[in-house]
Amino acid sequence: MLKTQGSKIDAGMQLKPVMESYYVHQQGITALTFHPNEHYIVSASEDKDIKVIDFTRKREETHLVGEIEETSPVRSLDFHPSGDLLLVGTGDPILRLYDMHTLLPMCCPVAKEHHKEGITAVAYSPTSSVYSSASETGDIKIWDTATTRTIMNIDKLHNGEKITSLQFARNGMLLLTCSTGATEPAKLWDLRFIQKKQPVVEYQHISNSVIQKVDQSRRDKMDRMNSASEMMIDGKQQQQQQQSASSLIHPFLSYTSLSDAPKVCFGNNESYIIGTYNGLSQNSVTNARSDFLEQGQQSSGIMHMWDSRSGETLSAVHTGHKRHLTCIAASQTDECVITGSGDSKVRIWFA
Repeated sequence: MLKTQGSKIDAGMQLKPVMESYYVHQQGITALTFHPNEHYIVSASEDKDIKVIDFTRKREETHLVGEIEETSPVRSLDFHPSGDLLLVGTGDPILRLYDMHTLLPMCCPVAKEHHKEGITAVAYSPTSSVYSSASETGDIKIWDTATTRTIMNIDKLHNGEKITSLQFARNGMLLLTCSTGATEPAKLWDLRFIQKKQPVVEYQHISNSVIQKVDQSRRDKMDRMNSASEMMIDGKQQQQQQQSASSLIHPFLSYTSLSDAPKVCFGNNESYIIGTYNGLSQNSVTNARSDFLEQGQQSSGIMHMWDSRSGETLSAVHTGHKRHLTCIAASQTDECVITGSGDSKVRIWFA
């Protein structure tokens, strides 16, 4: 479990990479998931490729052990609990299931049951009996694994906001969702009552004060590295950055890109939830894709945690990615976390 100290915000917490970061894609990372039984990570990017990475292999060996080429940019991935099937959501409205032995896709045979617009998030239940998907309309579908047919439709679960991530709890009865919403982007639902649209817990964006602590911690680390040519901040620049931090348009930021919007997942033991935050200052809204070291970008790439039961913010840390965090996943068998970014890098972290 990621170490926290009660409700204290540990803005300087540093996660240590398990091993090197991976550059297996040519474009920004859009989706990540752990294999449930093997030491594999599956990643996808804007280049429409899905790649399987063995993170136990030595540096001199190739980490890439498999690849699937999609027809649309991939937005979300998740495995069947057996690891035999990979659920894939893309910009296309047809949800796909890939057999990991043959790499052949399957889909629902009834055209009218498909989503009407592109898919934004997918999730498999740990019970393996059902899986879920969300689309750009803000609607969610629950599918039967045996028939690949829909058994439940939930319209506009987050008041019509686009759903950016989905994950079932281990008991299969709770569903964690995240959206582009301005105030409570993440919510936990009981599937028995989800049609009433009354969440069990709501998780708010991290506050400006926490963001500023993380930003300051990041600047302090830069100073300690004593890299004057690239990272040292003179008095004028520091004053500009402080003004930028005080003018964050948080939490009412409008995300124009699904990849930049918040994502969430359960931690290893489900006592905490991990989320991404890509806040921007007013001075950097028009430069959202630039390196986070440029003025106004220090608030990009923050990983933070909530208590899953109370919704209280526990901790926050800067991941060091050079562009926005686009996806995050926690292993349900090992104590590690993976993050993906617009910098085309996949990172694995000790928990």
